[in-house]
Amino acid sequence: MIRKGKLLFVFCLLLAIGNFGLTSDAYASYSASGAAQYAEKYATSPNSSWPYFSSDCTNFTSQALYSGGGWPMRYGSTEDTKWYMEHHWYGWTWSNSWTVASYFYNFLRAGSSNYLGSWKAPTNGSNSSITRGDMLAYDWDSNGSKDHGGIVTAYGTDPSNTGYYGDLQCQHTTNRYRAIWHLWPYNPNRATTTIYARRPY
Repeated sequence: MIRKGKLLFVFCLLLAIGNFGLTSDAYASYSASGAAQYAEKYATSPNSSWPYFSSDCTNFTSQALYSGGGWPMRYGSTEDTKWYMEHHWYGWTWSNSWTVASYFYNFLRAGSSNYLGSWKAPTNGSNSSITRGDMLAYDWDSNGSKDHGGIVTAYGTDPSNTGYYGDLQCQHTTNRYRAIWHLWPYNPNRATTTIYARRPY
């Protein structure tokens, strides 16, 4: 027969073991390859399990980070610490950081990600600072507010006959599969654009 005191000790021990490692750092474990695979799968055919917006770039990168990369949703008290998209019986709810480029970048900056650099009007196809699974943020007029987002998914030739070879990204708005990372052939604001990169972990 197990005494109550011993039973309580065993219960507390099991509870402690069950919660061990469930810190924010452990939650932040990130699969770069999984995020990239998700992005490539849904780059031009959006996942119908999620809402789709006319400006869908950040919703898309958030999906890649969550569904492909394994990051859990966050429920902090500020926009820098909460990040979620949830379905309820009455419809969908979400944080600004899930769907708005500037909020998403600030969320990454405040959380588990490393800053890789920024580049003003780059034209080189290859960027040694970025790799598969990294998040890209585009500031069209270099005023500090991020306007667009994408995710690095591969290295090779841009399939849109642009002649560019190097790091490639996937994005929504406009939906693109393996576009050259700096978007030079697609971006009418390329001369004034600054691109930022962060690596989740």
